[in-house]
Parts: sequence; C-alpha cells; structure tokens
Amino acid sequence: MYAKEELEIIKNSPPYQYAIKATDKDNKNVGRYVKKQCKEFINIINSEEYYIDMLMYECICNFFRLIYIMPNKTAYENLSGFQWFFIINVLCVRRKSNGKRRYELSIMLIARKNGKTLLVALLLLLILLLSEPLSECYSVAPDKELSSAVLKEFRKILNNSPQIARYFKLLRNETRCTINDSYYKPLACSENRLDSRLPVFWIGDEVGALKSNYPLEAMQSGQVTLDEKMGAIISTAYDSLDNPMVENIEYAKKVLDGLIDDDSVFALIYEPDNPNDPLSDVSTYQANPLALDVEVIKDSIFKKRDKAINMPSTLGNYLIKHANIFTDGKILENFISIDDLRLCKIENGSYDWQGKEVYIGLDLSQSDDNTAVTMTCYDLAIEKYVCKSWCFYPADNEDKKIKTEDIPYDRFSNLGYCYPCGGRIIDYGFVEDFILNIIKRYGVTIKNVTYDRYNAISSIQKLEKELPLTEFVEQKQTPPYLHFGTKLLKESILNNNFLYEENTLLEFNFKHAKTYESGGCIAIDKKRATGKIDMIDAAVNCFCSMYSDKVDQTPVTYDSNELFIL
Repeated sequence: MYAKEELEIIKNSPPYQYAIKATDKDNKNVGRYVKKQCKEFINIINSEEYYIDMLMYECICNFFRLIYIMPNKTAYENLSGFQWFFIINVLCVRRKSNGKRRYELSIMLIARKNGKTLLVALLLLLILLLSEPLSECYSVAPDKELSSAVLKEFRKILNNSPQIARYFKLLRNETRCTINDSYYKPLACSENRLDSRLPVFWIGDEVGALKSNYPLEAMQSGQVTLDEKMGAIISTAYDSLDNPMVENIEYAKKVLDGLIDDDSVFALIYEPDNPNDPLSDVSTYQANPLALDVEVIKDSIFKKRDKAINMPSTLGNYLIKHANIFTDGKILENFISIDDLRLCKIENGSYDWQGKEVYIGLDLSQSDDNTAVTMTCYDLAIEKYVCKSWCFYPADNEDKKIKTEDIPYDRFSNLGYCYPCGGRIIDYGFVEDFILNIIKRYGVTIKNVTYDRYNAISSIQKLEKELPLTEFVEQKQTPPYLHFGTKLLKESILNNNFLYEENTLLEFNFKHAKTYESGGCIAIDKKRATGKIDMIDAAVNCFCSMYSDKVDQTPVTYDSNELFIL
C-alpha cells in the first residue's frame, strides 16, 4: 500500500495524468493499444503483483530538473506526457514478489518527428546514472548513421546540462559515467559483431529498418545470466512488412489483447486504429502523440498531410513516415479486432446445433501444415450466424509448432479446439471422418461444403460419395470471389450478428488475419498474415456460400390457394 502522500504524488504525476486522459472514453485521439497499456498502468495502484518505486520516481524527477533538453528547457518541465509514461514504466514499475523491474522488453512504435531520438537518449542517460558499477549499455541500429544519431542527441543533452555533464566522460566511441564507471556504446549492425557482450540495458533503434532479428537476439542472449535485465525496441514505420519490428509489434498486441500471458512486455503502439482512413485528424493524432502537445509539430504534420492529399506522388512517403503505417505497396488492415470479436463469444457447448442446416468450410493444407474445418449456420430464431471451428495438424510436428508459432497446441487439443492426427504428415482420412461424424455428433444436416481446391480434390471426392444430398462448391481464392463472404463475416461480427463457441485458437487466427483492398474488393492477404489463418479461411469459404444462398432471409411460405406472379 502507498502512503497517502505517495498516492497523491502518483495521481498528480505526468505519467498517471497522461494515462487518465488517454483512457477517457471520449478521447478518440489515442489508439486502442495505447489505451490498453494505459489502463494497465492505472491498475497498478491497486495491484497485488506490482508497484511503482517511489524512491526511483523521485530520483528521476530530480535528475530531470537538472537535465536540459534544450537551452533553458528542463526535461522535468518540457517532456510530453507520453515520454514521461514510457520512461516511468520502464524504470519504476516493479514486482512485489521480488522487487525486480517488471518490464524486461519495452516496445514503442511512433511516427517521425515525435521526439523518439530524444526519448532514447534520455533513457540511456538515466540508466547510466542509476546503474550498478561497471554496467554496459548499448544501442543497436541498422547502420552507422542511424546508430550515431542517438549518440549525437545524447551528447547534445550533456552540452546543455553542465550539472549532469560533469559526471560523464565523452570518448571517441563511447560515453562513460564517472559515478559508477558504467558506459554506453552505439553499435552498427553492419560493422560490429554483437555477440559476447553483457548489456544491463540495450536499445534497438529504428528496428523497422533491420533486415534480421540477429542484433536483438544477440543483445537478449547476452543478458541470460543477469539477475535483472532490460531492453527496448523503438522504431518508426518502414516500406516493408518483413522486418523484426512488425514481428515484435504483433507479439505485443497479442499480449495486450490477452492472447499471450507475458507480463514482462510493455508496449506503446502509436498507429491509426483505422489504417484505411490514414488522413483523418483522428488517425494523424493517433500516430503522432507529440502533435497533441506541441503546436509547431502539429502544424508541420498537418501541412505535410495536406500536401499528400493534393500531391499524390507524396502520399506513399506520408503514409509511412507520418501516418506510421508499414506498407509494401498496399495498406493492410487488421481483419477484426479481438475486442470486437470477443463480444460475440459464447460458452463452448452452450449452443444447441440439433436440427440445424449447416455449411461446412474446408481449408485443406499441405500434408505437413494446418488444416481447418468450420461449421456455420444462420439461426433465424435469434437472427445471428453461429460458428464453430476446429484445426488439424500432424501429431509429430506438435512440439515444433508450439515452439515456432508460440501457440500451446497441446493444451488447445485437450480443450477440443484442435486435433493432432497422423505422424509427420496430416491424416486426411481422420479429417474426412471428422466431417462425416459432425452429423451424428451435433444432430445437423450438412447442406453445403465449400472448399479451396488446393490439396482438396481427393478428400472432396470421398465426401461426395458419403454425402450425396450435400452441395459441394469450389471456392475460388481471388479477391473478386472472396469479397462478399469476407465482407459478410466482418460485418456480422461488427454488427453483433455473429456468435462463436469459445475457442482461443480461433481468436489467434483472427488476430493474425490482415485484409487489403484490390479493385474495390476486400480479401485476406494470406502471404502477409502474421501467423496461421486456416480457420478464418475455412470460415470465409462458408460465408461465401451463405451469402450466395441468402440464408439470412426468412423463407416464403406458399399457401396452396394463393397465386404468386413473379
């Protein structure tokens, strides 16, 4: 518990005030994932697991009164709320169980011209001042120029802050703190081997420009023997979707969505909630938090936005640098947010399928990958689509899949969300029998089986013999053919006309799915998905056929004495 005075200090502090404003339900200028992290911070006051180290907080405040980010402008009086929020979370949030810092990895995605380099330099400066003797700190960046940017900002702060600068010795390739003989050294991936180092703290700058995860893995591996470790990843967006920053952002989102239990990760993800509307005021503020506090920054960014609107040749550059959208030529959008999806969740086994006419969606994979089956119906009584999904994978690949995909397939199989079958390759016969047993198991009639032709022909031929009254539809997998089914599935969820039986693996699939627009048609981008989406592909196949059959319309009952002229 905090003393009354401490509680008052926390509630009046810049990071807490930032969190309160960010989580205001009427504040649309802050994105959903930033709001989630802010709620986590607010909850620390009453947490049984974590606390804010008030001694450390007061120490940082005192240092900030002596640190000048510009001539006559102290960090204490001139940092923005989000900058305070990042630093205090990284350095001051601790575990009650052992007193160690909670966060071992901190992630920030933020648009250009939002004080990113200043924030990195301040964080490094504080850590050098507060570290144990002989501590090593490193920054890693894609090249020498980017790596030296942090060092330049670091030294600029010291030049403006003589009362702090006297405790530092500026050498050619590193900066030493004379209080504890700790040091900071910038590393460029192209010129430095990064192994065999022991960083108490490391920071990856402009990670979106890295070609591989090697620099981050090397830094994390060097901390294995440390009792307390910290690392940070900060970047702006780049014109590539294949980079370590995208991977880390997706992981952080799963943590914030509650799909992965990892309380050692902290993330501030400044990006538009709606990437298909990147030029709106709301999207601009969501990607540029400094624009909410600094009028000059706001005017500059909005001027660039207006130019992008009126000069199409500059739009691509604007979307990446100032709307903070990773792109490789087309803008991808999350198919459905987990928050919207979970509003449609019902307890597993709570829906009565007996007597329902169902559609089966089938997405058969290569022999060593995932296969998915989805069962869907439209319930006229409640006017909702109802969905249940299963996944199948080669049994011998389970351990490998758990490790590489970070999904607990063994636990999910015990819950009935998925089934290991076969050995090193999937047992298609098991999947075929499973589909046929759906009829007896749930008491349904299979009206339609919609499938992707790829890898499906043999199984479909066998099912056709066993289900002579069932319609079999090959679903072509290009945007014009997938558009209406994809759109119907998405809109039914957003309009709360959709129910799904509880299945965390299905939620993972939704989380991985990204959509793009092509020729006015929306489709899921299978190549750019951040993980397995087989269950979503199977569901879209179902919805394509249900859209064609107009299952959500009440059938007309004809009286034998009536005449209808069409």
